[in-house]
Amino acid sequence: MAKAITAAGKDLASAQGPIAVVVVSDGIDLDQAPITAAETVESQIGDRLCIDTVLIGDDPSGKLNLEQVAKAGGCGMSATADQLASSTNMASFVDGIFLAKSVPEPAPVAAAPTTDGQR
Repeated sequence: MAKAITAAGKDLASAQGPIAVVVVSDGIDLDQAPITAAETVESQIGDRLCIDTVLIGDDPSGKLNLEQVAKAGGCGMSATADQLASSTNMASFVDGIFLAKSVPEPAPVAAAPTTDGQR
C-alpha cells in the first residue's frame, strides 16, 4: 500500500485543484509504511490532498490501520464497506469526497458617503 500511495502522490503532484485518493483494503498486516507514505505525500501536495479509506471486512486492526492512513493524509475520512452498503450512505460518501462545495462570494459593500457629499 505504501508503494501505491507514493506512486499516486508522484502521479498527482502536478494536478491542479483538490485531490482525492481513495484506498480500498482490508487493512490487515500493514506496518507503519503506508502511514508514513500518506504523511509524505500530504507534505508534498499540501491541503489539496485528502486520502479516504474504505475497509473491506471487519478486522479491528485493519480498521485502525486504515483510519490512521486517512488521518495521515490530512483531511480524509474512513468508512467501512458495510457502512457504504446503503445507497444513501454511498451517495454521502461520494458527495463528500468528489463534489466540491462552492463558497458563496461575499456581497459587495457599498461605500459609505462622506460628510461633504462626495464619495
